[in-house]
Amino acid sequence: MKIFTSLVWLLICAVPVVAQSSKVTFTEKVAYNTSLTPNAAVTNAWNWFDNYTKVATDAKEAKLRNERGMFTGVSSFRYVSNVASGNDYSRGTIYYTIRLKINEADGSYTYEITDFAHQARVSLNAITTDEKYPYKVSGDKMWHNMVWKDIKQQINQHAKELATSLKASMQAPSVISHAKKGPVIIVVKN
Repeated sequence: MKIFTSLVWLLICAVPVVAQSSKVTFTEKVAYNTSLTPNAAVTNAWNWFDNYTKVATDAKEAKLRNERGMFTGVSSFRYVSNVASGNDYSRGTIYYTIRLKINEADGSYTYEITDFAHQARVSLNAITTDEKYPYKVSGDKMWHNMVWKDIKQQINQHAKELATSLKASMQAPSVISHAKKGPVIIVVKN
């Protein structure tokens, strides 16, 4: 009985307690230009999406998603820390997922920017809504917290810029071309 009780206590103490946190996600449902046909809305969305993400390499899969007005892709931006020390360790890349769905029935689209992850010499991993760095640290906890806060500020700014760019693309009467991974170029047909 004593061995059984000891095993039960060992199991109870060995189970890690994980705080409930959620991933950082930006989502919004937005009405697109009402003069756009459903096909033009999907074309505008696809052109914007293709410009800002790494699209599926299978052309058939990409075409099917385009026809259904649902897109999912991965993108990234360079992260350079604004924290005074340790820049060489935290400088890296923030990866994230973009999902875009055209809702033809009500003339709107829904975007979701999520699954942010930091990769660098010292990676801070998946970015969550936690105010402070939630993972176990073998080094300086205060430095991790400062970089964590800076990453979240840069993610917030980047997501706002993406949303603004997408909204501009979806209000344009006609999108002819985009410069790959550069600024959005909108050409309006008269």
